[in-house]
Parts: sequence; structure tokens; C-alpha cells
Amino acid sequence: MALSPVDLEKGVIMKVSPAFGYVCMYSDEPGVYLTMKGAPVSPDVARSCGFDVDADMKEKTRLDRRSSALAAIDRDFGIIAEGEVVEDNGSVRLVHNGKGWFDVKDADGTVLNEQKLRREAASVFMEDLRKGKEHADGKAS
Repeated sequence: MALSPVDLEKGVIMKVSPAFGYVCMYSDEPGVYLTMKGAPVSPDVARSCGFDVDADMKEKTRLDRRSSALAAIDRDFGIIAEGEVVEDNGSVRLVHNGKGWFDVKDADGTVLNEQKLRREAASVFMEDLRKGKEHADGKAS
């Protein structure tokens, strides 16, 4: 049996649709409905399976607003959110990956550095990539 793109260990609610088979919603992502293959499902199909779409969408809105409010508070205090792009020169981006560590990623999201970097080192590495320089050891300093 092929593995499902839906992470069944994450905490997923599953209901059955005659047309789509199982329709899933992660417990921590209300209002986002998927087939077992990970394809999006419309709220109408989810409703026909027995999901309380109105309540799920209300919770999704609440969580989105909460996330936005927390991000604004963090910005007010100078805290960089995990996953936040802090520099972007068009070809590569400097992305915070938590606890003061950064990655340099290309346009496709591929991490270009071989180890986690502090912001200053990541900025130097990013600038060197822009200029076409290579580090002697193949890693960012």
C-alpha cells in the first residue's frame, strides 16, 4: 500500500465522501480539507461529508487573526518569526529558522548553506553568492 501524503500521526479528522473517499482535516488547520492524496477539497464537499464547515471557518479565522496579532507583537519587540524572510536579493533569501539561526535559500526554497548560520555569517554568505564567490571549504563561514 502506498503511503498517503496526509500525515495520519499529526492529528487528523477523517470523514467519508462517496465521490472522494476519505476527506481529511488536520486538527490544527481547521477549514482546510484534503483528500488522502493531499488534494484540496471544497467546503461544499466537506460539508456533505459531515464537517461543520461554518464552525471550522470561524476557528480558522480566529487562529489566523491570533497568528497575525502575535507576529505584530513580535515585530514590535524586534523578534524575528521562524520562517520569516529577513533579506531577499531576488535570487536568494535569508530565512530565520528559529533561535537566532538562519538559512540562505534559493528561489525554489532549497537551502544553500551546509550548516545553520548566525545572521551575520548568513548575510556574508548571501552576499558572496550574489557576487559569485565560493568559500574555500565549500561552506559558509
